[in-house]
Amino acid sequence: MEKYNSFRSLALFASVLALTGMSCGVTDISSIFATATFTALTEHTVVQRSKLTRSIEECRRAGYAAVADELAYGVVAVAVPVFDESGRVVAALNSSSHSKKITEPELVRERLGLLREISGQISSELRRIPGLALSAQS
Repeated sequence: MEKYNSFRSLALFASVLALTGMSCGVTDISSIFATATFTALTEHTVVQRSKLTRSIEECRRAGYAAVADELAYGVVAVAVPVFDESGRVVAALNSSSHSKKITEPELVRERLGLLREISGQISSELRRIPGLALSAQS
């Protein structure tokens, strides 16, 4: 992990799961950006704060995140948030593959619907039984 400076910086900008969580669950990203370390993991990793902010805004609008070759070459992934009873993001679900097998748009087209359906079911259960989300609360 030394290569990434910290887990937080890796998860902050290169993980589709973190991007989903941030885009749907964090309202003030400037405080996170103030302490984050940005290191490119591939030539496709977004390390510029302005571009990352735009990516987060787009994820917020779309309700999902998708990346290709940002965390590692060959990894393409799509993720959706899971919400607790108060509408707070407590988890994310993702599906990934190798970019030689499927493109990012194909992955989104083929798997986003199922991810959203499963996320909706989990979120529904978290609303029905609020105690299930306790472990995700800080």
